[in-house]
Amino acid sequence: VVDEGESVTFDMFDQVAVPTGRVLEVLNATASGARSAGQCVQLAGGIIEYRAGFGAPWTDNCLVTVQFDGQNASTVIPVPILVTPYELWPRQA
Repeated sequence: VVDEGESVTFDMFDQVAVPTGRVLEVLNATASGARSAGQCVQLAGGIIEYRAGFGAPWTDNCLVTVQFDGQNASTVIPVPILVTPYELWPRQA
């Protein structure tokens, strides 16, 4: 969860179960495109930063490409992101 206009970081090594003796390689990260202002950036190793920007919609995904050492194929893991609006919209009763 991240506030609109703010950023949040997470560690992919906390998101993926890594078998004993294997090494997880984080190759890249991109935003899904659901939010035009949303950005996913790989900072270092498995640390990913999501930058929310402003505007709806209030959900997005970081698409993180990973693979285990020694594998030729990679996998894209969607990490869901919820954005809390800066100003809450009124709802009709």
